[in-house]
Amino acid sequence: MFDETTLAKSQDEAVETDRSPILEQVVAAAGVVGDSAFPVALDAGYVLLGAAPDLALLDGRILAVVTRADEFSSEHFAYLKRLGKVMPGSQTVYYLENVGQTGEGEFVQFPVSGVSPTAGIPVVEQTWKVLGTLF
Repeated sequence: MFDETTLAKSQDEAVETDRSPILEQVVAAAGVVGDSAFPVALDAGYVLLGAAPDLALLDGRILAVVTRADEFSSEHFAYLKRLGKVMPGSQTVYYLENVGQTGEGEFVQFPVSGVSPTAGIPVVEQTWKVLGTLF
C-alpha cells in the first residue's frame, strides 16, 4: 500500500508495518481502469477511498469523483484527479488536474444549494478523498 503517511523515524521510501492509521479512514475501494493516473495508480490496481470533507480542506488532494454531463443526464463518468483551483467568479466550478503522465484535466461543478448549475460543465455526483493505492 502506498499512502502519504510520513514516518518520523525513517528516511526510507518504503517500510514494513503491521498497522496504518489510513486504513481506519477507508470507506470504500475502487478499481482503476486505464493508465491516465500512472504512476499514482496502475491500471487494474485499486485506490482506497475515504470521506471527502469540505472542498476547502481538499485543495491539492487527489479525489475520486463521479460526474454526469448535466443535471438531466443518466450517463456517469468516474475520474481520479487532483482538486485544483476554483474558477474565478464561481463558487461551484473547479479545475480537476490530471494526476498521471497521460490524460487531461477538466472543469467540473460541485452542486451548491441555491446555485444554478453552469451549462456545459459536468456535475459532480459523488466525491471521495483518495487515501492510498494498492499495488
